[in-house]
Amino acid sequence: MGRRSSPSAHGPSQPLPILTGGGVLIHCTAGKDRTGVAVALLLEAGGAEREAVVADYTRSQAELAGPWAERMLEGVRAAGLPVLPEIEQLAVSTPASAIEAALAEVDARGGAAAYLRSGGLSDDELAQLRARLREESGA
Repeated sequence: MGRRSSPSAHGPSQPLPILTGGGVLIHCTAGKDRTGVAVALLLEAGGAEREAVVADYTRSQAELAGPWAERMLEGVRAAGLPVLPEIEQLAVSTPASAIEAALAEVDARGGAAAYLRSGGLSDDELAQLRARLREESGA
């Protein structure tokens, strides 16, 4: 998380579909970096326990294994870089420590709800998010 970053994809004229009964698709190449942080923020702001958020993030690891991971690592090699353990972890894994570090940055800014508020999410929308996530989970 950059020091100057702030959520900005949501605006007052664009309600989050999850709040209006629709679904949400959040997508990036691997589904672990931008997607993982976005989903973690929504889950935390929605009232999920930190342990559950971290477990959700690390579950992506199984999806990254195999052909996709090999293509990513081949791209690293093609760029003339050695595939060191640190580079491999960064490129093709979802360690708990990565999302824990991102969430620690968010915590330093007041938590997920405050971070999302800074990007325009209202208190009413946060309440709707919490209610919707509880509804979907059966809680």
